[in-house]
Amino acid sequence: QVMIQIESPRLLPQTDTPSISSYTAPFSPESMDGSTAGAGGLENRMALLAERARADSAHAGGRMPTFTSIGSQESMRSFIVTAERPSCCKVLFAVLVYLPWMIITMIAFFAALVVQQSLALPFRICAGLPLTFVLRVTAPVVSVLCCLFLMVNSGEPCYGRDLSRFESMDDFLQACSAAKRKNIKRNLKKAQDTLRTKGIQASYHLAGTWRCTREIRTLLWDQCKGHYGFTYGSPAIVTGNRPVPPAFVYFVEMVFFAAFPNDIQILRDREGRLISINTRTHIRNMYCNPTYACRHEHAKDGIYSYSNRHILTEAFRVRARVVNVMPSMRSAKGALGLRPLRMGAIASAGLSFVCEAPRSPNVEEPEQAEVLPAVQEQPAALVAPSGGKRAARKKADAERAKAEGNRSLGGSSGASGCSGPAAVVDLEEGAGQAPALVTAPTPKGGKRAAQKKAVAEAAAEAGAAEEV
Repeated sequence: QVMIQIESPRLLPQTDTPSISSYTAPFSPESMDGSTAGAGGLENRMALLAERARADSAHAGGRMPTFTSIGSQESMRSFIVTAERPSCCKVLFAVLVYLPWMIITMIAFFAALVVQQSLALPFRICAGLPLTFVLRVTAPVVSVLCCLFLMVNSGEPCYGRDLSRFESMDDFLQACSAAKRKNIKRNLKKAQDTLRTKGIQASYHLAGTWRCTREIRTLLWDQCKGHYGFTYGSPAIVTGNRPVPPAFVYFVEMVFFAAFPNDIQILRDREGRLISINTRTHIRNMYCNPTYACRHEHAKDGIYSYSNRHILTEAFRVRARVVNVMPSMRSAKGALGLRPLRMGAIASAGLSFVCEAPRSPNVEEPEQAEVLPAVQEQPAALVAPSGGKRAARKKADAERAKAEGNRSLGGSSGASGCSGPAAVVDLEEGAGQAPALVTAPTPKGGKRAAQKKAVAEAAAEAGAAEEV
């Protein structure tokens, strides 16, 4: 259970004693609408609390929490969020042991970041390939410290998969359960159909060939404002169960842009508006996905499922041993076959000195490559003959008879020495009986009827020849 204490009379039902009232109601998203919530930012706070309650209930095994609200006229905006009270031992461990460890990892990461940016600062003037080279040289140490900083300060592991025992995407899917494999394929197909229907186009740009424009920064800020991050375990105790500020999340995203040699995949709609981005970087034997952002109105178009498949495909192409998509979004990443990664696997892959050569690229011009599958016109299917074998035999006999009639017509015209058009005119005037062979209908009945009709036609031709 999660207890939420909100000191605001507008959040309470109408009672006879408006000074202090309390009620308990089962959690539901409908209880967070504007009719019960206060104005302005308090509605966002209530939505934030609801999201945290869902996360806590999922970690607790799916039990639905209940809400207890306590109001007071003295305080209109203050609120306190408390989860199940931790024991004294957990609090002491978090304060005396875990808090220093959080501080150490934060100092180590930002110290390495300052050194890296100092080395890269002279190359930012020219940018391009020189800057990319410097970032690739310093990225292994920074990436490992970055993952350690995120895991320690969020209380959540990085998600991804160890690809060392897989040779291709098919092997990766075979390792999943039958139900999950079916869901992954179905969701990917639905996402491709949705993106194709809405006219969404994707382009892939290599590191050093693109810049972080204002359009990209605006999309990232909207993403940070609309999604609140939470900490778990000892970090939650240290921070008092408070959410991570959106400004700090935006700052970390900007650090990812500056610290890593990122390739980027950009998705735009028909009008050319930016709707989603995701970055990825290849660091030794690790393929990372530091950033993902999408507009709220396109969140259900399957963009994340489609982007994740492209990330895994590229990871197999560059022969990466570990694919790392960072913390958060646990349920979405688990549905795509990703699992929590150990820090040892991340460090060994990120600091490895032995790297295999990547396979040939999937596209010739990756800067403007259309990643979405183009709509291809399917060839017209051959129409199967109606009926069974008998109908097919009849049709074949009719075509054979027609071909024989055409040959006989050619022979008669050649023998008479007439030109093509003159022969046609003579035939139209009824000078011969050859057109009967061309316009003869398909013989009805079986083989015996066809034989009888052929004999009759032969006798008639013989009689006409004798008369001539």
